[in-house]
Amino acid sequence: MQTLVNVLLKEDKLTKNKTELLKRTWARENKAKMPLNSEIWTYCSDDAKNKLRYVLNTKPTRNLAGISIIAIMPKPDGCPARCTFCPEGKNAPKSYTGFEPSTMRSIRNNFDSYKTVSERLKSLENTGHITDKNELIIQGGTFPAYPWDYQKDFVKRAFDGFNGKFSETLEEAKKINETAEHRCIGLTVETRPDWIFIDKFLELGCTRIEMGLQSPYDDVLDAVNRGHSVQQFKDAVKILKESGFKILYHIMPGLPKSDLDRDLKAIDIIFEDEELKPDMFKIYPTLVMPDTELYDQWKSGEYEPKDESYYQKVIEYAYKKSPKWTRLMRVQRDIPAQYIGAGPKKGNLREIVENKLIEENVPIKEIRFRETGQVYKRKKLIPKNITLLVEKYRASDGDEYFISAEDVEQDILLGFCRLRLGERKEGMIRELHVYGSVTEIGEKGTDTQHKGWGGKLLKKAEEIAKENGRDEMLVISGVGVREYYKNVHDYSLKDHYMWKRL
Repeated sequence: MQTLVNVLLKEDKLTKNKTELLKRTWARENKAKMPLNSEIWTYCSDDAKNKLRYVLNTKPTRNLAGISIIAIMPKPDGCPARCTFCPEGKNAPKSYTGFEPSTMRSIRNNFDSYKTVSERLKSLENTGHITDKNELIIQGGTFPAYPWDYQKDFVKRAFDGFNGKFSETLEEAKKINETAEHRCIGLTVETRPDWIFIDKFLELGCTRIEMGLQSPYDDVLDAVNRGHSVQQFKDAVKILKESGFKILYHIMPGLPKSDLDRDLKAIDIIFEDEELKPDMFKIYPTLVMPDTELYDQWKSGEYEPKDESYYQKVIEYAYKKSPKWTRLMRVQRDIPAQYIGAGPKKGNLREIVENKLIEENVPIKEIRFRETGQVYKRKKLIPKNITLLVEKYRASDGDEYFISAEDVEQDILLGFCRLRLGERKEGMIRELHVYGSVTEIGEKGTDTQHKGWGGKLLKKAEEIAKENGRDEMLVISGVGVREYYKNVHDYSLKDHYMWKRL
């Protein structure tokens, strides 16, 4: 294998296609099977890894947003709800089947967060990914419904996995991670609006909360036994935004008592109602899963599943209506088609809709579509003339400022900052993100990261806050980003936030 590495290193202009050709030639000459990129990677020195990273990176799209995503799951338990559409997989948390890639990783590691994080880091590194900046997502059921001691230990062991060493306490693990080789720059927890615990979220190191709204209609929520009202959801949103959290909504078109007109109107409500207005959202078409109440309703004729064309229309409408400060994170659950009883089974609905809108020259303003990495992937364009823009909107009894760095002419989004001026005396930065290919911590940027744009966005947010009478700023910072705010921008840690007097 070392001979193959040497052959690859000798090539002046090595492409992915050329790499595959050289791999096949090597395999034929050595009467060996075609080597995996991960196998080649293990024979690379640090210098060789730097030179071959691009051609050996098996899924470069994972790093286009500038970070690596690591999803883990707690043990099968915890969620108190009994929603009619929700599967309960064998040996899997509520709402998961046990056959999703992230679920299988957790099952394989007996739901041990230390082992799962460690395995995932190794897997990403062996396929050419940079893993010094990672976002941790705790999936499955309702995490705050687990016993508090379990929550703390689960998160502590996840941080231990990043740190490569064991800690006595959660606080110790977080402290180590501030300067660790593999830093956790954001932590997401899935929950419900009736399971919101701000102090606990902050203690765990959370920066983003995912909640299932599913529908902005109370009669739909009642029909699926959701167990909370739309107003309860709105109340939770306000509390979370005032505390600085980013919020991601799950939306489920096609539920009982929904039709196309109502689902399209639901998109309008979600984006226009000042008590909603998500930062991010996922569209999960309603899937009829075996061993659910909804499955029984389908079999008895009480519920009629919607086809793929129905959901394409909803997704298309969401793209057209989505404001520039909202990111469409995902379309479709990551469930293998063979485990779906009824509903859309295509896994590429997003791609189908995007291609249609591109062909029709329909402008798309949501964040992901305009990110510099995504634009380069589609058009091979890079941002040139960058301008700072500010868009102000009202949400949850506060003023939100979406401050963005953009190439307006080419419609490329380089990065953004979310500033909230709400009911508390301090300004609150809920998110600061610069997109582009991952650049290692401490390294000079060659793409768009580490070029000073984060600082420019932050400075603009501070100026706006000061102009509006705020003399203090809080940042809800991932544990692994605290050093950035501390050393580069003179912030200090105060009550789980990074703080600065303006």
